[in-house]
Amino acid sequence: MNEAPIRLLIVDDNAQTRDNIRKLLQVDAGILVVGGAGTGVEAVKIYEELRPDVVTMDTHMPDMDGVTATRAIYSSHKDAKVLMLTVHENPEYMRLAFEAGAKDYIIVPPAPDHLIAAIQRVASAP
Repeated sequence: MNEAPIRLLIVDDNAQTRDNIRKLLQVDAGILVVGGAGTGVEAVKIYEELRPDVVTMDTHMPDMDGVTATRAIYSSHKDAKVLMLTVHENPEYMRLAFEAGAKDYIIVPPAPDHLIAAIQRVASAP
């Protein structure tokens, strides 16, 4: 019997980036993109509606940054699993992301297999 796919919410303020991640993940039948959000506020709202298994979260967005959105999601849902995606290899951002509840943190653009492995790792995190 096949396992259910990992249900993923993609959060990034750039629609093309969200689309690129979605296309990149189409090669993996074990990951199902269930939604996308362009702002942190939208991410928190959509998370409540969809309750995805994993969220890929951009760090920089116009209304609410990814760390704040992660903190908002995690404060209501201790079982939330967030994978931070960022162009910044900054130890301070990493520390803040993990303190907010993120399970992993990767630099973009990742290689497809690296992103898939990170999503799988986050999905199986306690």
